[in-house]
Parts: sequence; structure tokens; C-alpha cells
Amino acid sequence: MERALLVICICVAGYASFVQSDTRESNEFYTMLLRDSDPGLFPAREQPLKVTLGLDLAAIRQVDTTRDEVEIMAMRTIGWKNPFITQEDKAKHKGPISVDIKHIWTPDIVAYNPVHAPESLSPPLAVVNPDGETFYIPNERIRFTCNLEKFETDEGSNCTLRYGSWTRSGDKIGLIGNDVTTDSFQKNPRIELLNTYTEVQVKHYPCCSESYPSVVFTLNIRKRNALRSLFSW
Repeated sequence: MERALLVICICVAGYASFVQSDTRESNEFYTMLLRDSDPGLFPAREQPLKVTLGLDLAAIRQVDTTRDEVEIMAMRTIGWKNPFITQEDKAKHKGPISVDIKHIWTPDIVAYNPVHAPESLSPPLAVVNPDGETFYIPNERIRFTCNLEKFETDEGSNCTLRYGSWTRSGDKIGLIGNDVTTDSFQKNPRIELLNTYTEVQVKHYPCCSESYPSVVFTLNIRKRNALRSLFSW
């Protein structure tokens, strides 16, 4: 019994030492990151900076056919690598840490066609890895415009949500669009989600020689019909 208690005590003490060590190394990494990071410095040694953008669709809350508006709940996944905050050679810590986005540079990716500014439902925290890989995943309520003329037809309406940089061209930021994920999607009893599409589009303006890419997420939706659902099998 005494030997068993001794083993337990040793294990607990070892675990406590590991937790303290991990916390200490995390704090060192955090301190180094805040010291070396400049929120106003564009983090690209080689341009364009690759920025990935994905959408995890959680719910379609409302479809307003009188105003041609759709409201959804979704998490955007924005990923990029900041070489200026790489700490692999400066800290032993190898895991990610959470950082308030006000302390680091973040890409100015915005929705181009919302009815109003998306409502953020999560803390403004990003996950930063020791190699500078950064992920910001805001959970948002987004209301945007859509032509809902075909919403009650079999083919449904294609509602597009367009994202892009507010100030930087494709020479500075190279956007990469990821597929829409629906792993946590909650079905709506009045709305059917038929399909989703992701496309990167590039636009040129008469004023400028640069190209401006955007990621377009398309949700193919239609009004749920009781008879159609009944005989869909």
C-alpha cells in the first residue's frame, strides 16, 4: 500500500511539473510573439501572401423573399502564415496558443454583399502556431442579399456570399477558397440546402492594372415542400 501511494505521488508530481513546464514555455512563446509581432506590418517576405478562406455552415436561420435576404450562422476559417512571428528557434514550446487579434496582423477579408456588418458571436481570438501559421475562426451571424425568385421551385435559388480583401490586390494577397463544410449544419424545417459551391473569382477594374480576387461561397437553397419531402424516397 505504501509503495502504491508512493508511485501515485510520483506520478502526480511529474504531471504537475509537466503542466508547469508547458505553461512556462507557452508564456515564453506568448511574450516573444507580442514582442516581435507588429499588427501594422504586412507579413510577407514573398508575395503574394497565401490566405485560405473556408466556411463552416451551422444554420440557415431565415429566408426573406420580400426583401431578397438570407440570414445564416457560420464560422469563417481564415488561415495564413506570418514569418515574422516564427518562434521555432527561440522557444521549446511546440503547441498553439490563443492570441487577441489586436496584437497580430490579420488579413482585411470582408464580406462584399452583407445587408449590414456581420454580428460576431465569438471572442476575437486567433490560434498561432510556433511556425507562424495562424488561424482566425470567427463565429458569425450573417445577413446578405440574394435573388430568391426561384426559391420555391425545384431547382431553388443560388445565394452567393462573396469575400475578399478590402484594400489589397491579388499581387499582395493570394486567396484560396476551401469547400463549404456542413458537419455541424442544423436542418431548417422550412428551408432545404441542396448543394454548396466554392469558387475563386478574379476581377479587374478600369482604374487599376492589378487583379482583385474574391472567394464566392454559393448555397443552393429552396423552400421545403411537404409533398416533395414525402415522395423524395
